[in-house]
Amino acid sequence: MPSVEFAEKVVASYRPSYIPNAVFIGGTSGIGRAMLEALAKQTQGRVNLWIVGRNKTVAEEIIASIPSPPLPEPEGSIATNCFTREFVACDVSLLCNIQTMTQELLRQTERKINILVVTSGNAMSMFSRVETADGLDLQMMLRYYSRFKMIEDLVPALENAHALGQDARVMTVLAAGIGLKVPIDDLDLKKWYNYLKVHMLTGVYNDVMVKVRTLVSPSP
Repeated sequence: MPSVEFAEKVVASYRPSYIPNAVFIGGTSGIGRAMLEALAKQTQGRVNLWIVGRNKTVAEEIIASIPSPPLPEPEGSIATNCFTREFVACDVSLLCNIQTMTQELLRQTERKINILVVTSGNAMSMFSRVETADGLDLQMMLRYYSRFKMIEDLVPALENAHALGQDARVMTVLAAGIGLKVPIDDLDLKKWYNYLKVHMLTGVYNDVMVKVRTLVSPSP
């Protein structure tokens, strides 16, 4: 694993020649919000941002705090007020909501996304299996199925960015590297449901999802 010093050096060197499109799903709190604010600071506000979540008030506060690019703008660049700052409301516990949200993001981003960060989803109070209208366990929906659906739907926009020679990166933040044995005969844990087991296994499922996606997507 790279050192903290190396990671800080890489972050500090991020100066794209284009205006990146960045989507933060779960960006109104926690790690997602911190990453969004760090990106806005690093780019000095020269970034198009979409925040996906449920709390519009908090999203608007975050948007208001994002720094405006320094003036004067470089010759040939777009005006400060042309940078996108959008909130897209979505309850990710239902697949139909995610479908609507991802289609709206594809429309608003003009099918080009450079940075996709997914940190959404956790029902901390759920200690027993609760099924959604889709017939999926709520915890597993929030922590795995929703992330799979969101990333798969938005891959075309990432591939478009890659085709332009730009960054096309995805980060899904969720208990990476646990390495728990997967119960092949009970993947959705209908037989042996356990709160801790759900949390650990969905981390493993995310690891597998990311690994498979890197095998079938274009190289960065």
